Amino acid sequence: MKQIEREASPQRAICALLEVQPGMTIAEIVYQRGLSLLGMGLRDFTPKVISALIALRLRMLESAGFVRREGYPRLWFRTEKPLPRIVPRSHAAELAAARSRRNRFGVTSSPALVAKSDLESVFSSWLSGA
Repeated sequence: MKQIEREASPQRAICALLEVQPGMTIAEIVYQRGLSLLGMGLRDFTPKVISALIALRLRMLESAGFVRREGYPRLWFRTEKPLPRIVPRSHAAELAAARSRRNRFGVTSSPALVAKSDLESVFSSWLSGA
């Protein structure tokens, strides 16, 4: 599966941003996308790194024909080429994404509570009865 076929891929987000506000520079896209990247746990990236990542994605989108650039400073525009349909994730990919989200946000699964066995019930009754 190509990344642009994912539901919440960065390429789709950039294309959606350019549809709403055409004619943006990389710095404007970095500012708009940077705000959403902060919520994704990517606070450690510098603006220079984020702009390099977005520039790379824009070049990939341009080579695929989804965006075009013109002028100086370079302004990026969305083309008329439709985005490919969203491909649903497989079960294994969904599990990997959930594991990645847990790792990224530091969420650990709560330990499962084990039901009291008969032996534990007997011990607890002895302790409470003594």
